[in-house]
Order: sequence, then structure tokens, then C-alpha cells
Amino acid sequence: MKKIIYLAMCLLLTSTVVFAQKFNKIETIDDGATSESRSVPCLNETQRAEIKTILHENVNQLKQQGKLQHLNKTAAHPLFIWPVKQADGSIYESIWGRVNQVDHDPASPNMLSDYNCGERTTDNEEAGFNHQGTDIRLWPFSWDMMDNDIAEVVAGDAGQIIGKFDGNDDRNCDNSPNPWNAVYIQHIDGSVAWYGSLKNGSLTSKEIGDTVLQGEFLGIMGSSGVSNRAHVHFEVYDADTNLVDPYAGACNSMNADSWWLDQKPYIDPSINAVLTHRLPFSFGDCADTHDVLNLQNDFYVGDEVFAYVYLRDAYDGTEMQLKIRDPNNIITDEATVVFSENFSGRAVLVLQFVVQPSDLVGTYTLEVTYEGQTVIHSVTNLGVLGVEEASLAQTVVYPNPMQSKLFIDSESNIVAATIRDVVGKSVIELKDATRSLQEIDVSVLTQGIYFITLVSDNNQSEIIKLIKE
Repeated sequence: MKKIIYLAMCLLLTSTVVFAQKFNKIETIDDGATSESRSVPCLNETQRAEIKTILHENVNQLKQQGKLQHLNKTAAHPLFIWPVKQADGSIYESIWGRVNQVDHDPASPNMLSDYNCGERTTDNEEAGFNHQGTDIRLWPFSWDMMDNDIAEVVAGDAGQIIGKFDGNDDRNCDNSPNPWNAVYIQHIDGSVAWYGSLKNGSLTSKEIGDTVLQGEFLGIMGSSGVSNRAHVHFEVYDADTNLVDPYAGACNSMNADSWWLDQKPYIDPSINAVLTHRLPFSFGDCADTHDVLNLQNDFYVGDEVFAYVYLRDAYDGTEMQLKIRDPNNIITDEATVVFSENFSGRAVLVLQFVVQPSDLVGTYTLEVTYEGQTVIHSVTNLGVLGVEEASLAQTVVYPNPMQSKLFIDSESNIVAATIRDVVGKSVIELKDATRSLQEIDVSVLTQGIYFITLVSDNNQSEIIKLIKE
């Protein structure tokens, strides 16, 4: 596993690579969506006014019923934790990318000023609006992460649910003013936090009037309301219903101090993931909404390995170190990437190589270090696939689409079968060296796309795409 070759994709970012040993060329790209502007707001003013009216009515009703929590408007305002949490078992180091801020410049269109006097916000196009919340975007595979409930939205602080809307389309990407799915939390000082654009059907089972703890689950990041990517829209009002920007900064004209328990840096670089794929991935879009990941960690001699480093906020003058260690933990390849351009948003570092006959059989590690963070990803060289051919002849699996049972008809003895979901996670694994596998119970699988890898007793294999109805 030693040769790095050029792979052309998407929009190039300027970077310099200092090569060593077998690295030949590395390319940095972005996902084509670093600009988060849109022509209409998450909520129009009519919708926002309607929501405020409903929340006011809900609070009055809770008060009349004696269920409203005691408020103390002299109490300190909330100090929010980050309202996004990664689900257990995720393959990612971090799950969010660009953050769109509140716009503090009252003029529009295209008159932008966030709390830090920068332009990480939006108000553009003819509509003329100012962004009134904090948008936290999913990254890298927003649609796949949304479908697999990877990104949980949690309560930034404890409080009482005073509003909850669910049942709305969570793939609304045509800028039509559709309603969103949201949870609204009132805190002890009377301030209120809005958590919008959530996934349909994912909201907490708690009802209006119930209390939540800081960090408690509220829903899954979605794309309901006016939205072009899975995200959460976090909007905050003080006890007097004045809009608040939870970030403290020189250009925050709304409040003097931070409402975050630990305010994140304006530029917050991260390695979100280091992943290997059997083929290049593709991002879904609003028309398609399906990401194709092609994840794979086990390879044979002659296989192409597509390795990607998924970044957030790479910027000018920073360096990334890359190392490959062989099964003996010896560094066989290393390189340094020097970014020579600020990059606000998301990037992908591309490495591609072919497993060589001279490579040792066993587990290799790709070690990536950036801005004090090191991520290690393991891949396995399984050696030579088969002495005659790289796939099983005369092998059929049926029915496809499958339902509760999957049958295997092959002239070879199938001794192992692994079914993986679209993110590469193994969901069913079977091995039997004493007899050929002929039937698999797939009743536990949910609807969707899967891939089954069949391995014969002479170490030949075949990967077949499956659909579960």
C-alpha cells in the first residue's frame, strides 16, 4: 500500500504538499457547498409571528393549569452546551461542518456581519432578510447521517417544553415556505430556545409542559422547513422576547456576553473522519438526497483504495501530517500538506493507491494529524484474492429485492457471508467452514440498500447489491 496517485474531483483548494517516500500527489477538494446562502429565510415573518403566538398561548394555558414552571426573570440567563450530539457507534470523529450565524447588519440584501464582524451568515437575494438563528450543518454525508440518525439534537440547557411541532416533510429543498419540525424550550429566566428543521417523526416523546434536562434528547437533525441540507436551526430569545445571539463578539449588537457554557472558536478546525472506500463517494443533493459512500476497510492485492480525510475549517498556513504504517508498525510513507488559502467550511483530502503484491499481508494504519488532533484509520490487506479469478462464478442470490429470507445458489462452497449497510457497517455476519451457506435470515433488516460479500472455501469473493423491501 504505497503509491499515491492523482484523483480529480470537484473544486480544488490551494495547498502545497511536501512529499516523502512513495507519496506522489495529494489533492484537496471541497464538497461544492461551502456557500450556505439561500434566497429565502428558514422562517418567513408570518411563520415566525404565528409560532410566537402559539407559544404565548401555550404558556398561558400551562399557567392556567398550574403546570408552568416557576420563572425568575432576575435569574442568570442560560449557558448552553453544544446542542448537537453524535449518536453512539458512529464512524465519525465529528459530525458537523459550517455554522451559519445570526446576521447583525440590518441592511439587506448581501449586507452581512456576524458576531465576529465576518460574513458567516446570510441575508441575500431579492427577499431581503437577516438570518435570525445559528445553523449547525451536518458533515460530511448529511443525508446518510440524517437517515441513520447519527446527529442528535439535545437541549442546550434545562427547561420546559412550551411548543412542539412534528409531522412535516424533512426533505423540503425547493425554498417553499413549508412548516418545520421543532421543539421550543423555556428556561428558568423566561428565555426561550428554538430547535428547528428537525427530522420528521424523530422528536422526543415528551409533551408540552414536560421538563427536560441539559443535554437531553430532543430530536434528529433534519431538513424540514426551508432548508437545503440537514441541519439544526438554533434560535434564542430573552425573557422580553428580544432576539439573542448566543455568541459574544465585537459585532454582536444584541447582547454583551456569551450564552454558551464554552463558546467554540470562530474558526474551529477538525478532522471529521478518515475513511476508506472501494470506489469514490458521491454527495447527494436536494433532488436525490442519497449519499453513496462505498465504504470498505478490507482489500486484496490489485484493489484500488480510495482514502479520504474529511475536514472542517482548513485555513492558511496550517499543516497536516500524513503517515502510513505497515503491519509491523513501521512508517512506510509520509507527507505534509500545507494549506495556503483560508477555507471556511468543509474540505476533503484525497489519497488513492493500489494494493501491491509486495505489500505485507495484515493491518495498515493511516495516521492523520491536524491542529493537534490525530485520527488513525485501519485497513487490512487480505493478500491475493484467488488463484484463478477475483469473483465467484455462477453465483446467484434471491429474491432481490429481499424480504425475510435470502437464498444463495452457487457452484462454489460459500463459507462466509457478510451483509453491510450503505455506510459500510456490518449488520449480518455468517461463517461456516463445514458446509456451504445457502440461506440467510434477513428479517431483522430495515428497508434500504445493502451489500453482501460472499467468500468461497478457495478464498474467492463476490459483492452483490441488495435491496430490502
